[in-house]
Amino acid sequence: MPQTFTNPAAKEVLRYRQALRIGYDQVKGSGLLTANHIIEIQAELERNHAGFRKLPGTELKNGSGQVIYTPPQDPTEIITLMRDFGTIH
Repeated sequence: MPQTFTNPAAKEVLRYRQALRIGYDQVKGSGLLTANHIIEIQAELERNHAGFRKLPGTELKNGSGQVIYTPPQDPTEIITLMRDFGTIH
């Protein structure tokens, strides 16, 4: 019988556990980590099937407020970069 929790943090931990299990099983079965595997793991974590992000990502700043990393912003660029993981359906 599945565990049920009312604490939001416990529910989130369970989602991460399940997502990690899904990812582990996929990699173990195929020997690969593909873009499709990443999308399936994300779907489990976020409880949706949005796929790779389509909106701009968040810049990371250091303690001084300087931008130290800007993730790819264009959805087409993200798809192109993720193709390195394998086939996207």
